[in-house]
Amino acid sequence: MVTLTCPNCHFTAQISEDKIPAEAKWVKCPKCRQRFELADHSSTSSPDPIPIDTGSETVNGRHVSPWENRMELGILQSIFQTFRGVLFTPKVFFRTMTFHHGIKEPFAFGLLFGSLGYMFGIFWQFLLSSDKTPGYVQKLLAYIPFNFLFLGILILSPFIIMVMMFLTSAVFQLFLIIVKGSKHGFEGTFRVIAFSQTANFLGIIPIIGGFISTFWYFVILIIGLREIHETSYPRVFFAILMPLGLIFIIVMVALVASIFALF
Repeated sequence: MVTLTCPNCHFTAQISEDKIPAEAKWVKCPKCRQRFELADHSSTSSPDPIPIDTGSETVNGRHVSPWENRMELGILQSIFQTFRGVLFTPKVFFRTMTFHHGIKEPFAFGLLFGSLGYMFGIFWQFLLSSDKTPGYVQKLLAYIPFNFLFLGILILSPFIIMVMMFLTSAVFQLFLIIVKGSKHGFEGTFRVIAFSQTANFLGIIPIIGGFISTFWYFVILIIGLREIHETSYPRVFFAILMPLGLIFIIVMVALVASIFALF
């Protein structure tokens, strides 16, 4: 077996020597699509890279995410590469990620790390805003042991993240269809939503973590939907802003109606 490691994105895979053509001099990384020289393998071939099948290549040159390839990479390396790709290079991550590999693995990733990030975010907010909490709420919380309160947050976090992933995926997919920006269906949208939960983990940062995670979530979401569906940014913007605008209108109408009801 030969271990190949891309110097650009550090994607690693092991392949059998008999799968490497004798004339191969360059390897084309299936993740970042960049080529690198095949070490200790002399050749007189042309400078064009020869694609090497690492087992992770799928439809249309796209491959599974590092998280879905953790059997080969190892659990820690797969988590690290997924976090790094989603947070720092979302354009490359979603441009090269497959949209036809099921939602089970992305769902597991989003549920696990989205819940942890959400839990820490709520935890910090609770600690930092306890002195600003209304008196009657503080009295109520005084009767609830902190361990029970924290356990309640721990139990509810996965359920909240699960509902949010499916709900937001369905809503954004609907509006992507309306603006003709959905090329790869609900699965493509859900995979972006699920892996974008990585941004929730920034909620572990005290005070500003919630703001950073929310802002970066939408940045990743916009880039991810654009790349996975191979559409334009205006279509993605409209697909995201339209439901948010409708929610705003509904809230304003309800607010005005309640004010008129008082008079």
